[in-house]
Amino acid sequence: MRGEDFDIHTLISDLQGTCETISHFLSEEMEESELTQDELEQIDNEIFLCDLCGWWCEVSEQNEKDGDNICEDCSE
Repeated sequence: MRGEDFDIHTLISDLQGTCETISHFLSEEMEESELTQDELEQIDNEIFLCDLCGWWCEVSEQNEKDGDNICEDCSE
């Protein structure tokens, strides 16, 4: 169940720079499937999960290589 205090910007901030899952930062009562399409788009507009290292990075660091979305560190 979604808590009234849930904030997508806090989730994005918590995820960025980690290799944790989205579920790790949700309250015990909330499931990832409860995120709205708008919230998922907000995540995609600000951060991405690197296909190689598994870290959440800013979209400004996103590179595409062989169909994978990778961070600047992995592209070097």
